[in-house]
Amino acid sequence: VQMYQKSLSSAIASDTSGDYRRLLLAITGQ
Repeated sequence: VQMYQKSLSSAIASDTSGDYRRLLLAITGQ
């Protein structure tokens, strides 16, 4: 699970930006 969360947050960080990225990272707990 931890590996998945790290990959997910990395994907979010690389594919999004600004407020949308902050929102998604907050939702995923990163």
